[in-house]
Amino acid sequence: MGELPALVVAAGWGLPTSTGSAVVDDSDRDRLLHGARRDRLGGLLAQAVADGSVVASTDLVAAVTTTWHEQLVASVTVECLVPPVADLLHDAGVDWRLTKGPALAHLDYPDPALRPFGDVDVLVRPGQWQVALDALADSGWVRGSPELAPGFDERFGKGATLTNGVGLEVDAHRRLAAGRFGLRLDSEALFADVEWLELGGRKVPCLGARDRLLHACFHASLGGARRLRAFRDVAQLLLVTEADWEGAVTAAEGASVQAVVASAVVETWRRLGLAIDHPAHDWARGVRVGPLDRRALRIFQEERSYARQALTAVPDLLGRGAGRYLWALAVKPGHRAAAPPAPPAPPAPPAPPATTHR
Repeated sequence: MGELPALVVAAGWGLPTSTGSAVVDDSDRDRLLHGARRDRLGGLLAQAVADGSVVASTDLVAAVTTTWHEQLVASVTVECLVPPVADLLHDAGVDWRLTKGPALAHLDYPDPALRPFGDVDVLVRPGQWQVALDALADSGWVRGSPELAPGFDERFGKGATLTNGVGLEVDAHRRLAAGRFGLRLDSEALFADVEWLELGGRKVPCLGARDRLLHACFHASLGGARRLRAFRDVAQLLLVTEADWEGAVTAAEGASVQAVVASAVVETWRRLGLAIDHPAHDWARGVRVGPLDRRALRIFQEERSYARQALTAVPDLLGRGAGRYLWALAVKPGHRAAAPPAPPAPPAPPAPPATTHR
């Protein structure tokens, strides 16, 4: 079953191109509200209802408004985590960037209320990963899943999700994605630029617009929930923020991850039904994706298991740690040796026959 047209219209609301209009039948009430909650589209849907792009019954309009207000309360609650987390990381000497949710809401949308979010995402500079995790742990943040093997995160991993005592989340990222494409893109390059945001009286470092676009494309192509809001973020950065898409393409091509960016842009136009010309879309349609990259993209697009996604990196790791990588993926944390077992020793040569002295 495809996306409900009203949700597609809402996801495109406010862009410099029309995504049409839709009438919501009462029989679609539950689907509409579920989709708005799942994708956190409450703000955009409420605006689309208000200007008549989405037509719904009075009762349903009231339910949409309630959904939006609930999402705003959740966003403000999460946003209050940013200043103390910023202080923790700053005091520990960690170089980091705020990304996704609150950064996009405040830097890329005309009103942050249009872009609700559910957690705080931070990107940690390579080499400072363990320092960042220790600083968060010392303040009561608990990692939900252990590191697959000592040193795995820094060498291979995407990141970790940490929760506090009331279940709020901080997603700490070492890379923008797991697997093939996350390992190819050097996260160090994402720290060349910074854009500052003031929250709660605290100046917070965020990814620059070019790198916010890169991260939005990674999330749209490779994220665990490739839903309408992820594609709206890509469209927002291209069409409203007017981020340096050519710089993003240059960075992607230099890291051999242009397939990720091209896939995200093409799918954004398709999923949102955008009727507007843009040179980034022209470029994306012309990108030729090789068979291994195409197969890897499909594994993410089909939202396969983490293990399947992680295994897409193996061809790139041959001769560069593939054995340790596979060992970490194969053995449950808490039941592993410190390193893959050594190969068995060759059998001892047979003893020479005894000599008989006569």
